Amino acid sequence: MLNQIPVLKAEDLSKRYEDGSMRRQMGGDTRPGGKIDYPKFRYQFPAFEETLKDTAPDIILLILFNLILFAAAYYSFIRYDVR
Repeated sequence: MLNQIPVLKAEDLSKRYEDGSMRRQMGGDTRPGGKIDYPKFRYQFPAFEETLKDTAPDIILLILFNLILFAAAYYSFIRYDVR
């Protein structure tokens, strides 16, 4: 029963042509010479306004938590009786 399962080999993913070049059968268009034509990746940095809009709630929460915890620590320090 296990002999009936087809095994995929690396040779099955490529096809050899008469000129000796190989082209993959999946993953992008092909150019002459056997090279795969993938689009060139170009990273685009997001605009500052977009980044600020996405991170503003987190920054505000960090500042708010710092102020609340500092006020609680200051209040407990002032109320402490040194005697």
